[in-house]
Amino acid sequence: MKASELRIGSYVYFEDELLKFDFEMGWNFDYIKPIPLTEEWLLKFGFVGNYKTYYSNINLICELHFDEFNNQFDCILDRYSITTIQYVHELQNLYFALTNEEL
Repeated sequence: MKASELRIGSYVYFEDELLKFDFEMGWNFDYIKPIPLTEEWLLKFGFVGNYKTYYSNINLICELHFDEFNNQFDCILDRYSITTIQYVHELQNLYFALTNEEL
């Protein structure tokens, strides 16, 4: 992963251990792996919905529609797909960009 993809507090795997990213830890980026976004993660973050469509019950930022073919979520805002999300840190980044709050 690239450092530019992460923010302080992004969830990642580092040497197979789940951690929150912090620039002060002196990371070796060769060992950082993204966490696939799953229903379990969405529920942890307070999203509600079912297998195909999820909504944030904190702030309505967008609908997340699961695309089985590409194994990713399409973020729909006002009927337009604005981005696709595959990883937890991508959802965290999008949420912060849209709400100026941490997920």
